[in-house]
Amino acid sequence: MTSQALSAHPERIVDQHRLQALVGWTHAPLPNGIDLRIQCARSTVALENEQVEVQHVLMTRNQALLLARYLLDITGQSLPQTRRRSFLGRFWGR
Repeated sequence: MTSQALSAHPERIVDQHRLQALVGWTHAPLPNGIDLRIQCARSTVALENEQVEVQHVLMTRNQALLLARYLLDITGQSLPQTRRRSFLGRFWGR
């Protein structure tokens, strides 16, 4: 399903009875993508009782990049600019 198809049917995205809070995530590289492991809890009580649900989302690297760019954009943040080493730094290997 594409993002256009999802936005045309918002009721498919948000099920009011299944809303959860994101409490953590990890990822693992795969040969053709990424395994994004998302940890969610239904409430603070569930979190305190260590009732955390884990879901695996398999993504292509391009999907992960698009998601990262989208999250940076909607939060108004950007990646830090990398400083280019000076000529002498590159020459001396620093």
